[in-house]
Amino acid sequence: TSVANNAAAKPYAYEAGKRAIESHLLRSGIGGYVTQLENVPGNYKTLRQPSSPWSVDVLVPLTDLHSDVWGVPRNHRETTLSSLQSTAHPDWSICPIDGMQHRASELNREISRSSAEVIVLVSPAIEPLDNGWSLGLVEPLSDPAIGIVSGITYTANGRLEHAGFHLNRSFVERPYHRLPLTDWGPKAVLGTVYEVSAIDWQCMAIKRAVFEELGGFNEQLEHPWAVIDFCLRASLAGFSTVVNPWAKFFEFSNNDDFARPRFRAPRSF
Repeated sequence: TSVANNAAAKPYAYEAGKRAIESHLLRSGIGGYVTQLENVPGNYKTLRQPSSPWSVDVLVPLTDLHSDVWGVPRNHRETTLSSLQSTAHPDWSICPIDGMQHRASELNREISRSSAEVIVLVSPAIEPLDNGWSLGLVEPLSDPAIGIVSGITYTANGRLEHAGFHLNRSFVERPYHRLPLTDWGPKAVLGTVYEVSAIDWQCMAIKRAVFEELGGFNEQLEHPWAVIDFCLRASLAGFSTVVNPWAKFFEFSNNDDFARPRFRAPRSF
């Protein structure tokens, strides 16, 4: 008869948990609604509702690379743009970027040209799993304490590639690395928004106000240190970096030198 032994023993306990979160949102003046996660009782998904729609630009570095994906040739330039345009919010602008040599400097330039309230950066060889990615990347930004949001990416064979970075002294760790797409992770963490030390720029959303306050990316740093540095500076300024696993993508570039589960920061960082 204990919920600890049998999740179906007291379903009203989970309804009470849902009501508790809803009451918290109401008391805090946060617009949103709460749903229980299927198959993982006691875990909940909270969707915040911004007071007004964000203006959003999606910056897409283009590449001429081709590769076979699931046995079919994939033109990354055409297919990435097509998949984003067909699944993004209809009011969002998809902005292709040609000829990126140094990512930090090029992105600083392109973001400075944009007037959108939120900038979304994506990989040149990415594909959303469904239409939920646009809401997933932007919805957490309605919290004033959150400045940067990432989705999670999977390899073509359905293994988790990137779900944020955890910094452990001089090492950078990739949590939940290589978990299968169907795995919720420990304590169903991959069903809820969680905070991380930093993220990669495979699928990230940034508030323009935060970008301007921090002065953009450090152009003296290479990938991925420029974006890791950016997230750490955001934290010092009082803005959290979070991962929302409800924004899911496949990432097909297969050229990430930092795909190991743990790697050391360079001495110059």
